[in-house]
Amino acid sequence: MVVEDSRIGLAAAKAAGMTCVVTKSSYTQNEDFSNADAVHDCIGDQGDERFSLADLSAMLQAPAAAAV
Repeated sequence: MVVEDSRIGLAAAKAAGMTCVVTKSSYTQNEDFSNADAVHDCIGDQGDERFSLADLSAMLQAPAAAAV
């Protein structure tokens, strides 16, 4: 699982065969993240998180569950 904030980072993660979640930044908000596994506007501050470790874990488990 990789968390990235740029198209270049996303491309590197995908080239390595990794699941990738993108958190946009002010510099990368208009980049194409269509091949990301999930895209969020930010990680969020404590109490206002956009996703959790449980969400990331579920993303990793989904392909395994689909293969069963």
